[in-house]
Amino acid sequence: MTTAQAQAARTKLFGLIAALLLAGCAPSADSVYRIDGAATDFCVPRAVDATPARPNQGRVVQGGFALSGCWNGERENCVGEKNVLSLSVSDKASSPGRRFGDLPVDAHLKIAAIQGRGMATHLGSEVIAIPDSVDANKLFLWNVSNANQTTMVDDDTLEVTCTKSPEVGGYICNRTQAADDYLLGYSFASQQLPTTFKTLDSSVQRQIEELRCPTTR
Repeated sequence: MTTAQAQAARTKLFGLIAALLLAGCAPSADSVYRIDGAATDFCVPRAVDATPARPNQGRVVQGGFALSGCWNGERENCVGEKNVLSLSVSDKASSPGRRFGDLPVDAHLKIAAIQGRGMATHLGSEVIAIPDSVDANKLFLWNVSNANQTTMVDDDTLEVTCTKSPEVGGYICNRTQAADDYLLGYSFASQQLPTTFKTLDSSVQRQIEELRCPTTR
C-alpha cells in the first residue's frame, strides 16, 4: 500500500469513527467495550480488527481490548501511525507501573535491571539500554536519574522493551503509558533504538480517545 493509500485509509477510518460518535454507537451496540475505572465505554468500529471479538447479541464486552495498528499498511481499517503494529486498552489498576521502585522484588524486569545495570549502553543523556539476561535479542530502555551510576534507583522508569527484528529492519518495541482512566499499551517498529516517546504517545492516545463512546456511564 502506498503512503497516499494509507493516508486515505486513515481518513476513511476517522470518518467512520466520527459517524459512530454522532450516532451514539446505536447502530453497532456489540462494538462497545467496558473497562473498570474508565469514565466512558469505548466504541470500536466494526471495520477495525479488535480482540476479543465482539458478540453477536449486542452485549457490552467487559474488559480490555486490543486493536491492529497501521504497520506497513497491511489493513485498510486500522488505528495508529504507520509504524504502530498493535494497541491495547486495559484497566489502569492492572499494571504495577513503570517505576523501578514499584516493581515486585521477584519481577524478571527488576532482576534483569539489577544484573545488567553495569553493562548498560547510553543512548542519550538520561536513556540507557539494559540487555535482557534471558533473551539476547531483547533490551530494556530505562530513563534514569543518573546515567553514570551503576545501580538502579526507585525513580528510574522503564520506557520501552525492544526486541531485534529482521522483519522490520530494526526493532519491535513495546510501551505502556497510563492515561487518566485507562492503561494504554502499544507496539511499534523502529529502525533504531528510540530515545524520545512524547510525540508517538500523544498520537496514539489521541486516536484511542476518539474511540470513546459519547455518553458517560
